[in-house]
Amino acid sequence: QDSRVYALGDEEEDAIMTEKGEIVRSKSEKIISDKLYMLGIPYVYEFPLNLNGIGYIRPDFYVLNVRTREAFYWEHFGMMDNENYAQAAFQKMQLYNINGIMLSDTLLATYESEEVPLKSNIVENMIQQYLV
Repeated sequence: QDSRVYALGDEEEDAIMTEKGEIVRSKSEKIISDKLYMLGIPYVYEFPLNLNGIGYIRPDFYVLNVRTREAFYWEHFGMMDNENYAQAAFQKMQLYNINGIMLSDTLLATYESEEVPLKSNIVENMIQQYLV
């Protein structure tokens, strides 16, 4: 079961707005969203996906390579130094795999921890490798 909280809460100043005008859950998701948007890469934020063994989850991004017509799910795992979060991330990756959604095939993933934050050049490299 996806344990992320989907409510933003009462404090609107905590809301993170993308260039596209969407509200995302983290600064790193904003970086990814803004890069996709600025490069004209079609995406949907938290598009529902039904996985056998879990039901519906919401991958962070569902993106399209317009040139090849290939679609990818993109998960950003942002708290990998939190043991519970990391265990949930590993379980989620296994569920993707069991459902035939393979890393670097139809699944893209970025990671970060407090000491190793996501860098925008990593996002750019992922986009150049898979989406343009």
